[in-house]
Amino acid sequence: MALIKLAGFSTTLGAALGSSAVVATLEASGAATLNAALGASGWCYLLIVSAAGQEMVKATQGTSPVINIERAVEGSTAQSFPSGAFVRLAFGVEAAEDVVTDGPAGLTDVTASGIATAS
Repeated sequence: MALIKLAGFSTTLGAALGSSAVVATLEASGAATLNAALGASGWCYLLIVSAAGQEMVKATQGTSPVINIERAVEGSTAQSFPSGAFVRLAFGVEAAEDVVTDGPAGLTDVTASGIATAS
């Protein structure tokens, strides 16, 4: 599995999202773009924003216009969002940890004193 790179990606929710939902319906073209980029083994982090608040989720491929989501990552709180809420690609601490763990150049072990092992 790999953290995907999709610079500048944004879309909106195509349907309301309840606070306990594990799938999100996106606007059709945004869902198609995201699902194609995610493929069978990719993931990314998305920030969902509305007037009521925001939440960071970890997304994996679904069947358009749906994506699978892990709720309340990065210390955020699962909440409800209305249809039309803004959704954008986000990069936070967990994404940075994923890059270090799964690294694009094979970085496998990092300690407080720096890179211990790299290949």
